Amino acid sequence: MKKTVSFLLALVMVLSLASVAGGLADTPEYKGELKYLTQYCATDPNEEPPAKVIEELTGYKVTYYMLPSEGADEKLNLEISSGAEYDIMRISVNQFRTLAPKGALVDISPYLENTTYLKDIMNDLEWSAAAVNGKIVGIPQFDAYYVSGGVVYNTRLFEEAGFKLDEENPDRQLTRDEFVEILRGVKATNPDVIPYTGRSAIEGPIASSFGIVTHDWQPDVDGSIVYRFLHSNMKDYIAFMHSLYEEGLIDVEWPVNMGENVDQKFTTAQAAAFNHGWVITGQVNALKESTGDSVDYLWPLSDENGLTRFASNKGVTAFGCIPVTCKQVEAAIDFLDCRAEPETFLHSFIGYENEQWEYRDTDGDGELEYWPILDREPGFTPWNNGHYFNIVNSPASFTSMWLARARKGAVQYEATVKQNGYPQDNWVDSALCYAPPMEAISKYTQALNTFTSDYILECIAGTRSVDEYDAVVDEFLAEGGQDMIDEVAEYLRENADLLNISVESIKDSNIYK
Repeated sequence: MKKTVSFLLALVMVLSLASVAGGLADTPEYKGELKYLTQYCATDPNEEPPAKVIEELTGYKVTYYMLPSEGADEKLNLEISSGAEYDIMRISVNQFRTLAPKGALVDISPYLENTTYLKDIMNDLEWSAAAVNGKIVGIPQFDAYYVSGGVVYNTRLFEEAGFKLDEENPDRQLTRDEFVEILRGVKATNPDVIPYTGRSAIEGPIASSFGIVTHDWQPDVDGSIVYRFLHSNMKDYIAFMHSLYEEGLIDVEWPVNMGENVDQKFTTAQAAAFNHGWVITGQVNALKESTGDSVDYLWPLSDENGLTRFASNKGVTAFGCIPVTCKQVEAAIDFLDCRAEPETFLHSFIGYENEQWEYRDTDGDGELEYWPILDREPGFTPWNNGHYFNIVNSPASFTSMWLARARKGAVQYEATVKQNGYPQDNWVDSALCYAPPMEAISKYTQALNTFTSDYILECIAGTRSVDEYDAVVDEFLAEGGQDMIDEVAEYLRENADLLNISVESIKDSNIYK
């Protein structure tokens, strides 16, 4: 391979890489410099080992710039409007929805066909998430496919209330009524303990038993697509949550709790249970340190007939894009194509075999899995922020690599495995998980989500009544809800074949009833 650096410099570069990633046989030809704007990180991305590896494997010297931790949207808009010449940006979904309709992003469609890896990194449905007026103006980024959340409970307090999982054959699926009896048992045996704490209007593990999930747009019990507040079981869910509040089975401070309040109550055993995902190492360790107690996990609840639904994370988590102020679009595309090369992606994301990770057949089924190396240097630690550098990934192969990150700690991995044992037939993907930016959705979603959530929380606490529901629905429709419904129905109808859904379910959807 042709070198454009001196032999000595090349040797230094290779030896430097070997110190963090096991070394490379060749150093790619230097191709140029790129400016890369991305989200906030507590460390300097320019000094992270994955950044060094990306530079070595792509041939591009990349300088990373970060948006601030607060006011990121405003800062990004200011940067774009002032003509800042970044070559590549990794932006949030909301930021993309703001910039894409304004013509601020390069149409990469003409470049894709000449790429080696990028054009095939995802299918037509996944690419459609970045389509605006027939142009592909970004690269959708997808995360691993999983569910995260469920009932996390204090095993001591639940056992004192008479509940204990059968260790030989644990059934993590309880009905709503069975769970209420446990909460009553907690209240009876430990009157000073809050049986269940939280703060959400749509409390996922409980709403699951009504067929309601946290996604804005979701299937109703009949399969038709509906905005969550208009779900046919919403009134029953609200009434049930209020009954728990009245009986003292959920936190009296539910409507005013903040995330830190909920965590603090659980980790000091002031509360027996709450809803949390698999990133829970801090809370589990804090509980053990303060009380010596341990935790276990229950799946989202079902109704008496087995109905249960829970939101999956399928969908776009961020976008890679090129601003129209970029003066070297071809170089930016080439860099992104290099990043999409499977080995380059693997090494930048989780490192190198026998340096950062190793293969294991943990189940004895012949299927090798990625496991992080944690007991020797350099190990996986230098790649703890590898996820931060993702800008292209294949959704089909990403989950298996991502699990190496989940295996970094015993607590996190246990929670991941137990929560994702929830039957996949009951996972619910957002109806808009592949949707491009839409005008009414962008304009009204935030305000109407707040409006409907505030009403639900007020009903839970009893300051408003579920009897007002129909009037609130009318106000929702008048304040932009009907525009959103019409827009979603049109999107679903126009993309029925791509989404593999029934046109009849759209036309007859109860969002119109």
